[in-house]
Amino acid sequence: MQIYTLKTINITSSPKTGDKTYEHVKQEIETIESDNKVPVIAVVSDAAGEAAKARRLLALPTSS
Repeated sequence: MQIYTLKTINITSSPKTGDKTYEHVKQEIETIESDNKVPVIAVVSDAAGEAAKARRLLALPTSS
């Protein structure tokens, strides 16, 4: 198995909230899946509060 870093995002000037982190992650997942035609099977983050909220939001079912 290979692990690839596809992109990093400079969030220095971005609000450090769970909702904003979720927006960044969700956008990147959608881009990766559509551009590369592969499913994202894992997202790695730290244990910060905003990352924890983003993980919870990603786990919620969506109406597509």
